[in-house]
Amino acid sequence: DLRDNSITCKGTSALASALRHNVSLSKLVLHENKIADEGTKSLAQLLNVNRTISELYLCSNNISDEGGEALLRATYSNDSLFVLDLRGNAIRASLENKIRGLLRAKREQTISFIGDLSRVSSSNIDPVKKGRTSLVNALSLPDLGPVLISHQYIEFVTDNFSDENLIAEASFGRVFRGKDTDLGLNFVVKAFSCTQPDARGAHSIVEKEMKALRGFRHSNVARLSGYYLGKKSDEVSCLMYAVGSEGSLQEW
Repeated sequence: DLRDNSITCKGTSALASALRHNVSLSKLVLHENKIADEGTKSLAQLLNVNRTISELYLCSNNISDEGGEALLRATYSNDSLFVLDLRGNAIRASLENKIRGLLRAKREQTISFIGDLSRVSSSNIDPVKKGRTSLVNALSLPDLGPVLISHQYIEFVTDNFSDENLIAEASFGRVFRGKDTDLGLNFVVKAFSCTQPDARGAHSIVEKEMKALRGFRHSNVARLSGYYLGKKSDEVSCLMYAVGSEGSLQEW
């Protein structure tokens, strides 16, 4: 509980950095500090990678719509956060209601999911279906940045990174063609060559590219839709771009 400690955006950034790889803390209370929008963005970046924090309390922190939008994007990509208290800030009511509605839907989905677990074992949960759902959410919301995609889904669309789907090789790794026939979507997947123990280097590259392209939109540039940060020795960090089917520029 860190409420009323005059924590500024700088302190929040340091705290978020320290918690990026935390695997035990589930509740973070930061009421009545001086976090503001810049500090809130640091917390949003934390939520993009942390999967243990389920409750975050940010009442009375001088957060405006800018910080609220960052939290909304993070809430879409985070599957562990269920409580986010934003009372006493300067976030417009419609945006706060949007965040609240999303969290409510997640809680209801989890309750249903837990009910399903009483009938099926966890080994039967389909990670491909989960990844597909996350991707559909990302593509259906124009303002939403890239979302976390399961490694199993990326393996699925690239046919386990098969040589037949290999498009190019570069210094960072390899580029693959991906396809989800059920969704009728095509992808380009950048698979970074750094794995354990060099995973942090790959994570840094992925995060920098995500930051550069998160809000970028142009009709001639493929949209960055999903990402994965490799966690195991046999996993690679990936960026997934949704692409059109109009052919290459060389054909025009």
